[in-house]
Amino acid sequence: MNRIRDYKIMPVRGMEYSTNDINKLTLFKGESLRHFTVKAVLFHQLRKLKHDVISEVEIPGLGVGDLIDLTLQIHYEIEFTQTKSIRDGKADKYKRTGFDVIVIDCRKIPDDFKGMQKFLDPYIVVD
Repeated sequence: MNRIRDYKIMPVRGMEYSTNDINKLTLFKGESLRHFTVKAVLFHQLRKLKHDVISEVEIPGLGVGDLIDLTLQIHYEIEFTQTKSIRDGKADKYKRTGFDVIVIDCRKIPDDFKGMQKFLDPYIVVD
C-alpha cells in the first residue's frame, strides 16, 4: 500500500493516508448510522464540487478526522454532542498549520437527505 505522509504543509502535525483513500467514503468503527449519513451527504456535496476528499484520516497525535477537503485544505468535523465546550474543543484539538477546521453542530439537522443538504450548505467552503 502506497502511504503518504503529508508533512509538506504541516511541519508539526501531518496526516497519514493512502492514495487509494482519496475520494473514498469510509465507515469508522462504532460510528452511528446518523453520523455516517451526514458524513456521506457532506462527502457527496464536496465531490460534486470536484474537490478531493478523504474520510476518517489519521492525524498522528490528534486523532481521526471525519472529512478532509484536500482541494481547499479544510477539515470538517461532524458533531452531535450536546455540550458547547466539547464542540468548541474539537476545533482547537484539530487546529494545525495550513488547515481550517470547521465543526458542524448537527444536533438539529433534519432527517431527510434534502434537508441535510440545505443544512450543510452554509458550512461548505466552495473556493
